[in-house]
Amino acid sequence: MVKLPKYKSILAGGCSFTQDGIGGAPPTDVWAGGNSFRHDVDYEVAIPQSWASMVAQELEPESFTNVAVASQGIVAICTTICDMLEKFNYTPQDTLVIFNVTRLARFDVQCKYNTDNQYIPWTKDILDYSYYKFKTKPWKEHLVKTPIDEIEKHSVEHLEKLLNYLHNNQYPFVFTLLDDISYLPVIQKYKEHLVPLPHVGMLEFCKSIGEENGSRHPTRAGHVEVAKLANKFIHEKYINTCD
Repeated sequence: MVKLPKYKSILAGGCSFTQDGIGGAPPTDVWAGGNSFRHDVDYEVAIPQSWASMVAQELEPESFTNVAVASQGIVAICTTICDMLEKFNYTPQDTLVIFNVTRLARFDVQCKYNTDNQYIPWTKDILDYSYYKFKTKPWKEHLVKTPIDEIEKHSVEHLEKLLNYLHNNQYPFVFTLLDDISYLPVIQKYKEHLVPLPHVGMLEFCKSIGEENGSRHPTRAGHVEVAKLANKFIHEKYINTCD
């Protein structure tokens, strides 16, 4: 069996389809970062729940950071990933970026850092802002002022910005889709980085194999199957460019 590529850091992002709660710490100029599957005292009982954590467990980087947030939209996903790459010592030579693209109509409202949204996984020293929780009063107050077509337009613009950033800075990256929005020109432009699931979208794929949990999310077994395909894809796409 050929060994999978070795990355020092993996940065993950997305919505609840990638959020896990298990992660680590980003790399800095003086520290390689942390990975719960390698460094925590109880790493042997750390059981990954999302496909991204399963990929990180398989590849065993020094640093694994997951900034995915439940109900988060594309604007927040792209913003947090770009800000993490800019702030910390993620170099294209030894970093793999993995994330899921969520629904176009999801709406994000950034705010000062606080703990009101319990799904925010980072501390203030990692990113100095938060996002209002889905359906809370301040979130709704902003939503009523924003037309749906504007939300979708901003989603596509931010997705294009992220994918261009990763490509132009030569970061290895792969992504999944929650639903099949592969028709978008920006997805078509970067489709060689899209994990090839049989039904394209993670939700439909997991439904097709009987691993949707009844609340429109993959079961853990569904995440296992997505992770298998993602690992295979990473292996085939990047094995020849890594030591």
